[in-house]
Amino acid sequence: MTTTAAATPSALLGWLDLVSTDIECSCEFLGELFAWHRFERVQLDGIDYRILGEGGVPILGAEQIRPDQVPSRWTLFVVTDHIVGLLQRVLDAGGALSYPATRLDEFGTIAMITDPAGSTLGVWEARSLVPGSLHANVAPLVGARLTSPDPHATIEFLHQTFAWELT
Repeated sequence: MTTTAAATPSALLGWLDLVSTDIECSCEFLGELFAWHRFERVQLDGIDYRILGEGGVPILGAEQIRPDQVPSRWTLFVVTDHIVGLLQRVLDAGGALSYPATRLDEFGTIAMITDPAGSTLGVWEARSLVPGSLHANVAPLVGARLTSPDPHATIEFLHQTFAWELT
């Protein structure tokens, strides 16, 4: 499933986030593989957050987690210009909030949603860091693949929530 011209401009794929039990190793690996390097380090509610990119263009964020926390993982974020309305559409479409809307200093507000089939996705209303799907000077995210135990339910949820069409 991809976003199309029919998709609302406030529901575009726009940011990747990596949490890792060994952030230094992960950042080194991404640097060697894709030439993505840390060019900014910020504090988000006391969390050391690294912004990686290429040529000064932000591509993803990364943070350290303790080894006893959930395994290292990637999260894909849909960027919105109105998170409150988006979260209401999630609930109206039968989804749930798996992490409530949380303000991250000057960077904006994030939340995690779960579709009726159990697939999770991040949503972000950006403030100061501009994600790729909103401005041309930031690397765009061109697509993602979602695996679901109930593809039909997930497709319907994504259509109702984001106005995405199967292509």
